[in-house]
Amino acid sequence: MSAFQSSVSTPLKRVYPMALAAVIALGPSLPAYCLPSGGTSISGGVTFSNPDANTLNVSTGANRSIAQYTSFSVSNGQTVNFILPGATAAILNRVTGPSASNIAGNINTPNGGQVLLVNPNGVLIGPTAQINVGSFMATTMGISNSNFLSDNWLFTQSNSNSTAQIVNNGSIVTAPGGYVVLAGRYINNTGNIVADGGKVHFGVGDTIQLTLDNNVVTQLQITQSVQKKINTVSAGILNTGTVSANQIFMKAQLKTNFYDAVVNSGNLTATSLVASNGVIELTAATDNGFGVLNNSGQLLINNPTSLNDRITLTSNDTLINSGSLTAADAGTVELSAGKSLTGTGAIDTGKLVMSVASGNLSQTGMVTVATDQSTINALQGSITLGSLDLLNGA
Repeated sequence: MSAFQSSVSTPLKRVYPMALAAVIALGPSLPAYCLPSGGTSISGGVTFSNPDANTLNVSTGANRSIAQYTSFSVSNGQTVNFILPGATAAILNRVTGPSASNIAGNINTPNGGQVLLVNPNGVLIGPTAQINVGSFMATTMGISNSNFLSDNWLFTQSNSNSTAQIVNNGSIVTAPGGYVVLAGRYINNTGNIVADGGKVHFGVGDTIQLTLDNNVVTQLQITQSVQKKINTVSAGILNTGTVSANQIFMKAQLKTNFYDAVVNSGNLTATSLVASNGVIELTAATDNGFGVLNNSGQLLINNPTSLNDRITLTSNDTLINSGSLTAADAGTVELSAGKSLTGTGAIDTGKLVMSVASGNLSQTGMVTVATDQSTINALQGSITLGSLDLLNGA
């Protein structure tokens, strides 16, 4: 098992006897990947140190820094601390070796800051993982040094045949107001993600542009769709876990209908703030107009006093909603589909907008609207409604 030396550019050679003994004693029960290896500073004077055999400290005094590794994994019981100058700082961690990142241990930012992990082979966050950072991004897409350092965060899929995945089965918790971005050709979240007062973005595409505002990723735009099918998956975004933030965005764009673009059966909770309304937005699309969005989870905006909270589900083909959607009395729920909209889940909101561009609309689940502001359109198809209760309506 290799450990980091103080030199930032010398290949790692030193071995900790205690750690080696642990591997021999435990055999297969301790994964071979252990701590990150081959660390080199590319920008920002990044240094690496090991206070003990199970801890790696990655330190920099720069506001933007780049480190490169031959492998980046963290075993259960091990810790990587990113010691950054403060909450506005960001470090890009690029993996150049052939292996996926397996995170089963801890990743921390004691002083706050943004940790970006780029591995074209995939990032697999296990159920024992605890990621407690200012902000966090995991992606299989690459970014140039110059774009990262200049805050032009344009990420592209460099390997046209890549089937690498982003999987979170663990816990990701940011500092208040922080962000989480998971981006690649496939995202699977079964774990727990919390960005209290912040933003969570899931983005599936081959080229993604992130917009930074005050060191927070406020927007994720997909500029090129996923061009290759991954045979082992059933959806572009598959979420069965829990996500809690001020604003939650899940967007997937595929070249064609390889499989459903977005499938959510987990619980998404947005808590609105004084300066920022609660938002939950799920978007499914394909280039040829056959995107499928299937939601069976609970989507809740948890603030009855906010005036502009919204839940938006959009598909350019088929939208299926059997989950409950709650935006409270002053919020808006908007469901939009290209060809078919089927709703069997309950909706509770202040304003309702439902539309289908060229197909049928069916909403048989209970709908409660606190105002008379409801718009339901199926421009070239039929409309089927179950129970619609306008509490203050005509």
